[in-house]
Amino acid sequence: MVCNELPVALWTAGSFLLSDHGRITAAHRVGKIVTSNLVVLNCRGYKLTVENYRGYRADADLSWRRVEQHWPRPSPIWQQSLLAPGSLTHRLQALSGGTFRVRVVDEGWVQGSARTIPVFGKRKAAQIMWSRHVLLCGHGEPWVAAHSLIPFSSIQGSLRQLVRLRDRPLGGFLFRHPQLRRDEPELVRLPDHWGRRSVFHLQGKSLLVAEFFLPALIAQIQQQRY
Repeated sequence: MVCNELPVALWTAGSFLLSDHGRITAAHRVGKIVTSNLVVLNCRGYKLTVENYRGYRADADLSWRRVEQHWPRPSPIWQQSLLAPGSLTHRLQALSGGTFRVRVVDEGWVQGSARTIPVFGKRKAAQIMWSRHVLLCGHGEPWVAAHSLIPFSSIQGSLRQLVRLRDRPLGGFLFRHPQLRRDEPELVRLPDHWGRRSVFHLQGKSLLVAEFFLPALIAQIQQQRY
């Protein structure tokens, strides 16, 4: 099953109502997961289930560390993706030969968790946040599982567009702004791949973005290299 064939039957539609005070007043998250034992994707021998997709979270309780704190460190081909300073969206678009797609898996308002206190501080971590899970795909395959968390207080002015991206890439919006600033990324080692997360700052607001680089992406990079 390729990325652009993700069956909508795996998810239930949802909606939300938000009061002026930033509280969820009714309804539930868009794309709420119904079951956890179904295979969402199976590409090049890599099986992605609903259950393990839940682990691809920016606030996941994982060993997030800066690159110099990892030993052994990521191989050069992994570092090429993990430590690239520019827009991941632009890199994937170039790599995909025009087949790049964003597949929204799950998005909606969630309650902030204590795990984001080191990132946002206690006050922001206690807010509700806009949570968005997507798959970034090329050639019909999932290359990156991404998750973003945006505190309610950050969704002001032009940043309100961030809750209406639908299938447009977040990076396409962020990197249009020359004043965008990104903190040094934290990396995490998974059994057969790596992830990173970074805090972005724009217009005095902050958001957290995690990107988990799936094996199919590295396979594509190696294929084009040789």
